[in-house]
Amino acid sequence: MTIIDRKFMDFARERAMAGDGQFAIAYAQAMVAEAGADIAYQVKFLGNGDAASNMGAIEALGKVMLEGMAELSGAIGDLASR
Repeated sequence: MTIIDRKFMDFARERAMAGDGQFAIAYAQAMVAEAGADIAYQVKFLGNGDAASNMGAIEALGKVMLEGMAELSGAIGDLASR
């Protein structure tokens, strides 16, 4: 997925490789933006396979983490009350 103009990316890369620090920073920021866009695009494809749930993988992970934290805090509370 490309969100930054390819001509700019090529130009910024060339200038960065030539030692222009400002273009090195701009090129690095553009690469980070591209990586973020790629990750955002791929996250929508995460799922639970054939699981009988309408939640995706990220939602299911969040639910499991929330349940685990509740159990952990309960156990810590029990130990603290002894």
